[in-house]
Amino acid sequence: MSRLPRLDPAARSAIWGVSGSGKSTLAREIARNWAQTRAVVVVDPTGPDAPALPKGWTATPGLTPLSPATPDECSAALLSAYLMSSTQTPVTVIADEAPHYLAKPSDAVLKVIYQGRHRGLGLIMAGQRPSAVAPAVRSQVTKTIYMRLTDRADLNIVAASSRDLAAALPKLNVGEWQQWPLQFA
Repeated sequence: MSRLPRLDPAARSAIWGVSGSGKSTLAREIARNWAQTRAVVVVDPTGPDAPALPKGWTATPGLTPLSPATPDECSAALLSAYLMSSTQTPVTVIADEAPHYLAKPSDAVLKVIYQGRHRGLGLIMAGQRPSAVAPAVRSQVTKTIYMRLTDRADLNIVAASSRDLAAALPKLNVGEWQQWPLQFA
């Protein structure tokens, strides 16, 4: 991937695409870039076991990978990152495989998503199925990176904002992406 999208590390963003489209690779590249100046926590339930932030973890610049096995452990990792984040020491969470734990979020997780920015918490959700993430969560996203999508339910979500974008997504190749809202210059 030759270029990275311009996303705000303190905002709510999303990366959606089918399996193998490059979304996790893109999310990790963004995470490595941001980890130079802020704490970045990658929550990925498909990686090697590391369910919680390490004891004594502080929100200093760097990359911390976590692989909680259950949706509850994923939610707990998100809550822990929220509690560690502040405007002086901001944290960004990369929530890979987001539909695994954001399909039916608890009230506490919704509070983190709605109000995390006040504590400096940024969030990028990544996954294959935007339609599988709770609408209350998706509504908080300010920028979305779409990679190849082919499922009708997912494309209908995109079409609600842009029919042209929805028509273009099934034709994207691995590593190609489109941003919404459109970005100029």
